[in-house]
Amino acid sequence: MTKNSKTINHSPADSLPTSIQNIIKQKHKARRIWQNTRNPAVKRRLNQLTRRVKWELDNLRYNSYRAYLNKINPNDSSLWLATKRLLKQQDVIPPLKNGPAKFETNAEKSSKTISHPVLPP
Repeated sequence: MTKNSKTINHSPADSLPTSIQNIIKQKHKARRIWQNTRNPAVKRRLNQLTRRVKWELDNLRYNSYRAYLNKINPNDSSLWLATKRLLKQQDVIPPLKNGPAKFETNAEKSSKTISHPVLPP
């Protein structure tokens, strides 16, 4: 690295507003206290803070998406890029299951086929 280069570490918490970060810190503190004391009043406060953090994050996500939609302009390529991003989403295909929570690979299938060949009648 050169003398003038800087490394910047971006974490998800850096992008959150300080008000939400403070609520998360309060929630962590309440959880620590509750884990030590098991006080029902502290648990109630922890639940309130958990719901508040969830609500604030949902609002942040909603507002940022609305701002993104407001920036889309049909006269330039931003509308096409947004459409392309939505259409390009791929479905996740789960692995095949063989019985209750048993996953079978191709190697296992082939070894079963070789060890138990199916003979024509």
